Amino acid sequence: MKNNCNNRITALTVCKTTLVPPQSAVKVQCEMDAEFPQYIVEPLSDNKVIIPRSVHQGGSTPVIFVVNLTERQVKLKQGTHLANACPASVVPPVPGELYIPRINQMGCKKEKDEAVLGIKDVPPHIKRTL
Repeated sequence: MKNNCNNRITALTVCKTTLVPPQSAVKVQCEMDAEFPQYIVEPLSDNKVIIPRSVHQGGSTPVIFVVNLTERQVKLKQGTHLANACPASVVPPVPGELYIPRINQMGCKKEKDEAVLGIKDVPPHIKRTL
């Protein structure tokens, strides 16, 4: 996924007031002003709760996980800005950019592959797991 945040950013706000119990996680329905086919949710750093970064598919009412690690209940009021969303796109790999050596069950097929992987001095019983 490629992050296109330089183009457009929109705020994710809480749809309705939600209580997050101590030391727990809840799903919180949010809303945003824009609608993207797919987007990345970037949490704000100044929240009293933890919000994992996530990728979402379409729509303008995302549901995000909110984690409260404190000993007290946290109240998220309607309209509270929890995170930002920005469009995401899939970037296809460039052919030939990544060298993946071929390995059989008994270890490496070629010395070249052993050198690339850095496994020349690895014991045979470990090589078999590769």
